Parts: sequence; C-alpha cells; structure tokens
Amino acid sequence: MFQALMEAIIRHKINKDDLVMIMFTNITREDRFIKNKGWITPGNLYHQTEYSQEFLKKHLCHHGYLMRDLNLAQGCKLALENTGCDYDLLSMVPFDSEQSNEKKIDHVDYILQFYKNIIESVRPSVLDVVFNNDWESRPHRPEYFVRWQKEKFKDSHPTPAEHLEFLQHTYTNIEFSKSTLEFVNTYNEVVLSKNFDNDSGLTFSKNLSPRLGN
Repeated sequence: MFQALMEAIIRHKINKDDLVMIMFTNITREDRFIKNKGWITPGNLYHQTEYSQEFLKKHLCHHGYLMRDLNLAQGCKLALENTGCDYDLLSMVPFDSEQSNEKKIDHVDYILQFYKNIIESVRPSVLDVVFNNDWESRPHRPEYFVRWQKEKFKDSHPTPAEHLEFLQHTYTNIEFSKSTLEFVNTYNEVVLSKNFDNDSGLTFSKNLSPRLGN
C-alpha cells in the first residue's frame, strides 16, 4: 500500500487538487516484489498457501508487523501532507487486531502509545462500525472451497452493501445518488449468490492504474 502510494504520487503528480483515500487492512501480511513474477500478495497469512507453516512459525510476529505497518501508515500520512492534497485514512480492522478479528494482540500498549497520533488519524474501522466487532454479526456470507482448508471457507469480507453502509456512517454529510445505490444493490446480490469455489470468479478487472513491475 505504501509503495503503491509512492508510485501514484510520482506517476500522477498528486497535488492540492486531488483527493486520496487509503483503507488499511490487517497487519498479518507478507507482500513482496519478485522480478519476473511481479507483486506476490497472498493476503492474510492465516488464509493462504504462498508461505509455509515453517516460515510462519519462524517469522510471523504480531509485534513486528504492528510496528512495521504503523510506520508505513505514518509514512503515508506524511507523504500525503507533503503533496498538499485532501486525504482520508480508513481501516478495515483496528491495527491491533490479531487475525483480522476482534481479538487484540497482547502486550502492545507501548507500541500503541508511541504511535498514538497516527492511530488517531485513522477513521474507526469497518469491523467496529458495521460489524460491531464481530464478523459473525452478519450471518449471510459467501462460502466456497479454497486451497488452504478442506471445509468450505466462510468469507467475512464486507459485501458491497456493507461497504456502502460504512461510507454512509463515516461521511454523514454525503448523499449518495440513486444510481450508486442501484449499482451497489446489484453487485451485492451477485456477491451473495455467486459460486466462488476454487477461487473461480475472484479475478477482477486489471484495468486499474498500472503498478511498477507489473
């Protein structure tokens, strides 16, 4: 996310006329760039097959990931301020969520205190606002088979409608258009009814701003 922002600032010459919004994810991620492969982004380390259990046992440290990501969030904030643009920092879960869930990381008060200013600069999370700190509070979720477990995986990612709910709660001064609401409702039905077994249908359009190396 930090590297994508740096590239965007250089590529698009972000300035005072722009609005940049970033939503931080959970901290248990291990992304890297490898020549001839591009960006390796398996997502949450608890739900992936890129890194072995041996790697995770040796290198996964919530304290280290928390410090890393709060430093990167601070870097994002300073870089955005330097451009003079309008910006807002959002979050999917609180930084100290252990596995994208409501369980908190133990013994990190010293880290949270040190990074208090950047944490307070980030809006309350989707987990807080929409799910009341419990992903299971919204029972109807997509379920499908994945590579990393035998039983069907229950996807707790917010649906399009839940993303809209978060935006409506966060930006109470904005009235969303009828066409936006209809668009969200249409794709919300698609997400809740589609069969995503074996990750089919999870590849979305790549017609986005290009990344260096891709």
